[in-house]
Amino acid sequence: MTLPRSLIALLLLGLVGCGAAPAPDLHAAFRRIQEHEAVIARQAPDAEACAPDTPCPAAEAVCAAAASICSIAIEVDDADARARCELARRRCEARS
Repeated sequence: MTLPRSLIALLLLGLVGCGAAPAPDLHAAFRRIQEHEAVIARQAPDAEACAPDTPCPAAEAVCAAAASICSIAIEVDDADARARCELARRRCEARS
């Protein structure tokens, strides 16, 4: 028994569609980015006031938030997210 080509094509399309990764939720990703940006905004003044070559929890918080933003930017592969990553990274490097 042979299956019609249209049925075979439909079955293949279904199999391919099942294997595709779901698209990231951009709204949720940008909410997470904004949460990390808020951490940077709160901690940056204290980080900038830290003496060089001394432990600085505020600077660590800024850099951790920047790393999280960049991780999200990689995950969603979005130009705006990448730009926000770069800005956050600069805030971290300003203390380093």
